[in-house]
Amino acid sequence: AALAQSQQMAQNDFGGGGGGLGGAAATKGAGIELYARASNLQSLMDADAANKLMEQDLRDKLADAATPADEREELEKQVLTIEQTRQMAADAREQAVDRLGDQGFVAGFGSNGGEEFLSYLHLAEAICTDEAGEKRDAAWSNFRRGILSNLVRVQEQDGSWSGHHCITGKTFCTALAVQVLLTEPEPEWRHVE
Repeated sequence: AALAQSQQMAQNDFGGGGGGLGGAAATKGAGIELYARASNLQSLMDADAANKLMEQDLRDKLADAATPADEREELEKQVLTIEQTRQMAADAREQAVDRLGDQGFVAGFGSNGGEEFLSYLHLAEAICTDEAGEKRDAAWSNFRRGILSNLVRVQEQDGSWSGHHCITGKTFCTALAVQVLLTEPEPEWRHVE
């Protein structure tokens, strides 16, 4: 958890600079804000998912009166790191969603290629896994509107999508575009235990 967070902090600009990304340093995404934000967000979401697997165990050990004081201090640090990573992921998701209304952000490099389609998929997956209910639904609606508009605009006459500025071919770009189109948030009833 600590390694994942330190890697994310290295990719973030908490001082508000970083090319105006407010969280994701553009240099980490070939100078393209879309790539940087999507990659950073995916990494944070992956770290948060991994943290969830160990968080309950850490909390159980903290709740156990038999846990020695020195071990308790280390456990508290690990739990704090998990909470910070979760907050960083939520902040990165919100910042990315806020940028979806900007056509320049959505356009990425300016002509769609594999990096754009991969970034769209990262964003779709991150928004879909947000469990914030109505807030997630609003974010998803905003995302769908912006990305669908762009995907329709760049679709080829034969129904496929092409990588116009990179070495990725039609198969890769079309597969990612279709995956983005098929991504949907899980219904709320699936979270009921």
